[in-house]
Amino acid sequence: MKKTILCAALCGTLLLSGCGTTGNSSQNILGNIAGAVLGGGNSTQTDKTTSTQTQTSTSGSSNIFGNILSSVLGSGRLSQEDLYGNWKYKSSDCVFETENLLLKAGGAAAASKIESELNGYMTTAGFNANTCQFTFNKDNTYTAKIGGRTISGNYTFDEKNKTVKMTALGGLLSLTPHVAKSGSNISLLFEGDKLLTLASTVGAISGNDKLKLVSKLLKKYDGLQVGLQMNK
Repeated sequence: MKKTILCAALCGTLLLSGCGTTGNSSQNILGNIAGAVLGGGNSTQTDKTTSTQTQTSTSGSSNIFGNILSSVLGSGRLSQEDLYGNWKYKSSDCVFETENLLLKAGGAAAASKIESELNGYMTTAGFNANTCQFTFNKDNTYTAKIGGRTISGNYTFDEKNKTVKMTALGGLLSLTPHVAKSGSNISLLFEGDKLLTLASTVGAISGNDKLKLVSKLLKKYDGLQVGLQMNK
């Protein structure tokens, strides 16, 4: 009986090959049938193992892509209306511009460690819900409060590239962070030196020793963007 089934499996495999199925696929099909006949159901176990490996691989990719700029920005549609209102600092984000730069820095585990360290520095440097706030108005004006001081100016939102260009001080200050939205939160993603420029220009926390630690940390990693994650 087993020989008959194996012969039928072989014929089926040859037919699949003739229909364009790859050799590896045909061998896999034959192997699964033979395993079921000779090994008492190993085919099901093989499928379960393959499924588990796929899930593990997908999970690992998810962790990596969660720290890449293109993936963060591509997580959903964002319009200017999503910016309206007063946003208060919640925590920092750590996002790399490309997957290669992330892997060079050590991967998702390293990104998580960097983000944790950065978040601690940002908090002790004076970034919290009361001292760091952004308000975007419908008339394309905004105010930014950092460290108890406030600047105001105009902004232009680029829906295609998900950036917001903010100018202030008569054009002397110009920043164009990316904007990401996740649930009820938004993040303004700055290149590290641009965020420090903003903090120094406002003047409220310039010279802060902890801010210097932030600067030192950011200089260690090429292509790292710092997100100010905020909610209302």
